[in-house]
Amino acid sequence: METTAIICPHESFDFGGAGIYALVDPLDYHRLEACSAWRLMRLGRSPAHLRTSLEEPFEMSDKQVYREAMRMATFAPDRFDQRYHTLPEGINLRTNAGKAQRDALYAEVGQENVLKADDYEKCLRVAEAVRNHPVIARLLADAHPLLTVCFHYEGVYCKSRLDAWNPDAEIIFDLRITGDASKGEFQKQIWNFNYHRTAAFQQLSLTMEGFVTQRVFFIAAESFPPYGVRVYEIEGTAIRAGHRQNQDLIEEYANCLETGHWPLYTDRVDKIDLPSWAYRQL
Repeated sequence: METTAIICPHESFDFGGAGIYALVDPLDYHRLEACSAWRLMRLGRSPAHLRTSLEEPFEMSDKQVYREAMRMATFAPDRFDQRYHTLPEGINLRTNAGKAQRDALYAEVGQENVLKADDYEKCLRVAEAVRNHPVIARLLADAHPLLTVCFHYEGVYCKSRLDAWNPDAEIIFDLRITGDASKGEFQKQIWNFNYHRTAAFQQLSLTMEGFVTQRVFFIAAESFPPYGVRVYEIEGTAIRAGHRQNQDLIEEYANCLETGHWPLYTDRVDKIDLPSWAYRQL
């Protein structure tokens, strides 16, 4: 049975409600109290580490600002042009006059909307390279950009972000900025940074909204000349593995919420050895 995607405008974003929302402000998303792929990864270290992170006032780091700008430049370029600014060329931040000029721009448009000149240029170059990729260009033509999906799963309120989603092609797009987009190197990044778990969580978010057959395409984009782009569809086996990992953590997250207990590491003494791959190098 076909399900028609209902994309709600960002103005109707409901803190605590379920649905698919377009172009939600990044600050609103990050401040929404809900389980997310990032929270589950932090929980995987220990619940106490997650709790400590959540108790700190949220402020976007320079890296987060850069990533948000890159996403918007790629998937919503018109909004990028409206939102993001760069410091005037030649400004000297070692002088009081330069600092005053910077602070005036921060006050006018918000510090989170001001990029370094190099980062601004990289956003434009990466976005251009991605949009000129023949496969991506065709599939993005009918895609919804920068979506936030809010849903309930096994009693836990959750949130997920999709860089873009083409419901007709049943594809979720996930932009990943990298120094090396070659297949062997990007495979390592999928494992090292748990991209498969993020993909599983994104897929779950749409499943809970009635869309059960979504594939996930990683757009691996290099942020240095010549700005290479590779597109990878992650295998279903990897997504299923990510879902199994997420499932255990969601259950642990729910238990922490219910009991108010966010434990640190275990008190037992564990044996430890070299990783298996190290023995192959001895």
